[in-house]
Formats: sequence, C-alpha cells, structure tokens
Amino acid sequence: ARPSASAPAARAADPLLDAVSDEELSRELGTAPAPSRRSVYVPPPPGSELPERLSPEQVNQAVATRMTELKQCIAEQRAAEPGLKGTLKLRFVIGGDGAVREVHPATDELARKPIARCIAGVVKETRFPRSRTQGQEVVFPFKF
Repeated sequence: ARPSASAPAARAADPLLDAVSDEELSRELGTAPAPSRRSVYVPPPPGSELPERLSPEQVNQAVATRMTELKQCIAEQRAAEPGLKGTLKLRFVIGGDGAVREVHPATDELARKPIARCIAGVVKETRFPRSRTQGQEVVFPFKF
C-alpha cells in the first residue's frame, strides 16, 4: 500500500538529531525567541504601599490646595477686625484614609475669633493622602 499524500511522512528516530527538542535547537541557533518564563504577580499586602506617616511636605501640599478658602477666612476676619494679625495654630488628627477626624485650636490666642472656626472648617474638609497611621496628630500654624 502506498501512503496517501495527506498523511505525514513517518520519520525514523535519529539519536543524534533527537537529542534536543526542535524548540531547544531553534533557541540555540537564535532562530526563535526564547520562551518567556511564566511569572505570577503577587500584589503587596493591602496598605503596605502606603507611607507609615505623612511627611510635612504632604501635609503642606494638602493644605495649599485649600488656599482660596483659607484666604476667604482671612478676608472675613480682616473685614470684622482690620488691624488683627497673628498666628492661629490648629491641632488636627488625620486618619489613615486621609480624612480629618478632629480640629481644635492649639493655643488660646485667636481661639475664640471667627477666623478660628472658619479655618478649622476648611481644615476639616481637607483631604490628605492616605497613610498607615490611624491618627496622625498635626499642629499647623496659619499666619495672617
């Protein structure tokens, strides 16, 4: 019987040629790209890519994003008391999610003035970067 044209031709095993696979031979000769090794992406544990605490620069940058509102607080205070100047120090606690949990004047100076309530309200609404610290306390001076 004669082999059909559609049937693959049987090849006799040759110990010299069959010592390596066709893929290995192609790779060695540089005629085929080397197969890539499979790798599995293992994400870091949740929260591990976050900083332990916010840096002073991160706090400053977040406060700076609210400059328009802060200037409005100062303008309102100056309209009520034109000669008033000073530094309002606020103590606030930033949660790990970046939300401000508490805001209080750190000193008695200016604590009862409308500017203290106004600026505290702006700070309370400020969104800070996330961190692993669940309660980072910050004392921030607002000079006007």
